Amino acid sequence: SVGPIYFTDMQHAMSLNPWEGTYPAAEATVLASAAEHAANVSDATSDLQRARSLLAQAVADSPLWGPYTASEARVDQELATLPSSSTRAELSEAVSLLHKAIGDNPRDSVYRQLLAQILAAEQKAAARS
Repeated sequence: SVGPIYFTDMQHAMSLNPWEGTYPAAEATVLASAAEHAANVSDATSDLQRARSLLAQAVADSPLWGPYTASEARVDQELATLPSSSTRAELSEAVSLLHKAIGDNPRDSVYRQLLAQILAAEQKAAARS
């Protein structure tokens, strides 16, 4: 687990400059990484949901900055892999976010690659239903 000092420092940085999307996006990255190593599904879900919330804040603060939108889509993709998730809803949200990221920056091939991965996962989830 990430130490509480990191999160305290990030909260302080965000309070000094609440319009800077880098701070919530950085904290979200740490939370998403922590979720990969969480002791249980509940902790992973909590970390990923907090990461999604922080990324949504970063997207709202910097709506034309595609990396934040794509990062939020990746978090939705990770949430969709958890047993307690609403897989199809998470993947659908990720697809929507990636369409926005592609619209904001159509030349970034990473967004299209991630979209292809998520669409494939969405098709697999639909086939299982």
